[in-house]
Amino acid sequence: GAGAGVCGLALALDGADATLTELDALVPLLQFNVAHNGFDSATSVVPGGENSAKAPRAKPRKGRRRGATRRRGGDSDEEALEGNEAPPEAAEDAEIGVATEKRLSAKERREARAAMRRSKAEAGGAIADGVGGTEEAAGAAPALERGLCRAQPADWLQEARAPTLPVGNFDLAIVCDCLYENKESWDALEIVLKHVLAPGAELVLASATLRRPFLEEFTSRCKAAGYTSVAQEVSEHAVVLALRAACEEA
Repeated sequence: GAGAGVCGLALALDGADATLTELDALVPLLQFNVAHNGFDSATSVVPGGENSAKAPRAKPRKGRRRGATRRRGGDSDEEALEGNEAPPEAAEDAEIGVATEKRLSAKERREARAAMRRSKAEAGGAIADGVGGTEEAAGAAPALERGLCRAQPADWLQEARAPTLPVGNFDLAIVCDCLYENKESWDALEIVLKHVLAPGAELVLASATLRRPFLEEFTSRCKAAGYTSVAQEVSEHAVVLALRAACEEA
C-alpha cells in the first residue's frame, strides 16, 4: 500500500492526478496526510466508507487540570479544542509567545499569526531576490500547478474479485516496497494492475535492496505477462525498476 502516502503526494504536488491506496485500517492516516498537504478533502473521501481526514485523537493525560479544555468566551470554533488535540497553529503560537509575555485574546492571536506569516513570506521573497539577483530572475520559474490527490482502501485480493478502481485509467502505477513475504497475493496484484493500467502505461517497482530477490521475482512474472523493461536504478539502499505495459494491438 501507499503507507503514509509520501510518493503519491509528491507526484500530486507536482501536478499529477494521484490515487493512493492502502488497507482499509490505514486509510484514515493516509486521508489525514492528503488533507494536511492542502488537497480538497472532498477528493479523499471514500465512497460509502466511514473514513475521515482526521488524525486519531490522543488520549487525555492523567492529572490534567479540570476545565482546561473548556471553550473561552470569544474563541472561534477552530480554536475550541477537545481532549488533548493540538491546534495546527501551535508552532506559530509558540513563536508568538517568545516575543511577548502578554496573554493574547483569540482575535489578537489570529492577527499575530497573520502578521508572522506575512513577515516570513516577505523574508522568503527577499532571500529569493538575493539569490537570483533581481525580482525578475527570482520569478522567472513558473509556479507548479498542483494536481489532485485522493485516498481509498484497496486490498489486492478483494480488488481482484470485485474491482472498485477505474478500468484502464492510470498512466503510471507505483508499487513501493510491497512485494516481500506476500507471494500468495501476487496473482491478485497482477490482476489489479492489468485492470487499472492504460495500454502502454508505466509500472514502477521499488524495494529496499535487502528485499531485491522478491522484486526481481515479481519483475520476471511481469515480463512473462508482456511487460517490457524501461529502466533500472540500484543503490546501496534501494532498487527501482520501470516496466511498460503492452500496447493494444491495432
